[in-house]
Amino acid sequence: LHADQIKWTTHFPIKELVNLGYLSNKNSKIEQLIELLSFFGFSDVKAWENYYLKQKLKVNFSISLLDYPNPYLIATWLRMGDIQASDCLMNTYVAGQFKNTLQSIAAQKTKISFEQLQQLCARTGVNLVNTLPLKDLNVKGATRWINNLPLIQIAVDFHSPDFWPTFFHEAAHILLHGKKEIFLEHLNNSLKNCDKEQEADDLAKKYL
Repeated sequence: LHADQIKWTTHFPIKELVNLGYLSNKNSKIEQLIELLSFFGFSDVKAWENYYLKQKLKVNFSISLLDYPNPYLIATWLRMGDIQASDCLMNTYVAGQFKNTLQSIAAQKTKISFEQLQQLCARTGVNLVNTLPLKDLNVKGATRWINNLPLIQIAVDFHSPDFWPTFFHEAAHILLHGKKEIFLEHLNNSLKNCDKEQEADDLAKKYL
């Protein structure tokens, strides 16, 4: 096995992923590599790099994480969200329905639980997951589309004052922006999509 492939595993928070139950505790470096690739759904490191760092799969991902501080941590956190989302039963996405639901959520946001919020979103075809951040990961939320369904992934605790501004900001990206983009919030260079971030902020403020 090539030493570079083994080295690749050192970029990831293996212990944290074991503690969270995403990986099992492997002594062998080769077993660790195979399990980490399986967690991401890839058969080799090159395929992983093409997807997350080199923009080869533009249909799924319109930015390369290479430009971000610690792309390996971001990729891990995003993948945790993919796995959480795959457990949810979803309706087809209907933009008008989602818009109406957001107004109703805004009116009752002090009274509903995260599970109720998740169900309200799912009924309109929007997947919502709460993935608490990995150590040293500076991210509040992300929005992307998977299999024609929008996914809102929030790193902020539901009881934090930042939760609702983050939720409505991500929801605004779904209503306003393209299916082939991924938006990552509150990373040092989230200014790449400056205008779109501002548009999402403006719409979020209306709901807040």
